[in-house]
Amino acid sequence: KNYNMRSLIVDELPNVIRKEGLPIDWNRKSIFGHSMGGHGALTIYLQTLKGSSSFLSASAFAPVSNPSNAPWGVKAFEGYLKGGIEEGKVQYDATELVKLAKEPLNVLIDVVSNIGGFFTSNAVGLPILGYCGPILSSKTTPS
Repeated sequence: KNYNMRSLIVDELPNVIRKEGLPIDWNRKSIFGHSMGGHGALTIYLQTLKGSSSFLSASAFAPVSNPSNAPWGVKAFEGYLKGGIEEGKVQYDATELVKLAKEPLNVLIDVVSNIGGFFTSNAVGLPILGYCGPILSSKTTPS
């Protein structure tokens, strides 16, 4: 009940690893994901930049990066969040979160420039790159 991927990645999994005594350098932890997992990696990285559970870097492959600008993203935010699209935009949209970054980011975003119009028509793959400028390293793979 009430499964939460963020708390699993940021709190629960590290606690299990610590308990097992695995030789992990916690000062060099990174996060990555593909598609919706890329969305999670980007948002968790950006949300935890200043906290005790921050990640050194994030990698996202073909990520969902601007869900508040896509019809299905608006539908999801309105259906799952009490604050609807406004809460989703402020807390869970990587394109909006990256605009708030004050320092250089250690992020790799690898997207296919366009697969049948999906990335551009649904505003999920490329929009974040337009806001990153010199603070973000990015790579685009031609289709």
